[in-house]
Amino acid sequence: RQEGYVRWLNRQIDKLNVANNVQWLGAISAERIACELQNSATMLLPSYVEGYSLALAEGMLLGIPTVNSFVGGLPSLARDEDSALFFPAGDAEMCAYQLERLLTDRALAERIGQRAREIALERNAPERIVRNQIEIYRQVLASNQR
Repeated sequence: RQEGYVRWLNRQIDKLNVANNVQWLGAISAERIACELQNSATMLLPSYVEGYSLALAEGMLLGIPTVNSFVGGLPSLARDEDSALFFPAGDAEMCAYQLERLLTDRALAERIGQRAREIALERNAPERIVRNQIEIYRQVLASNQR
């Protein structure tokens, strides 16, 4: 028995006759996810609704060039043509075009991946996070003393 989303995906795969192009990985560990991403030429995030995307954040940290729909919080994590490539949600032609660009232009893919990693390393720098958290605590304590 398949869950609704997996069942829907399998129906789409059958309908589009692309079963030979899909390889299900099943339940895998975090380490295996990182390995699979690192072995990928690019990552696609074609969401219609997305808040903070852990998948995009992880892909950026690994330096994977990504193609993302321009929705929700995705543009706050990466910038178009700088640290990712974007397309309007639901625009399959533009999505394919952006994917093709990364798959055929090695220099572009390397630049996007490197820039994504730089941004992610800065965003996740432990010293910066600790400094920011301590400042938040100071502000909260100061406001309680008024």
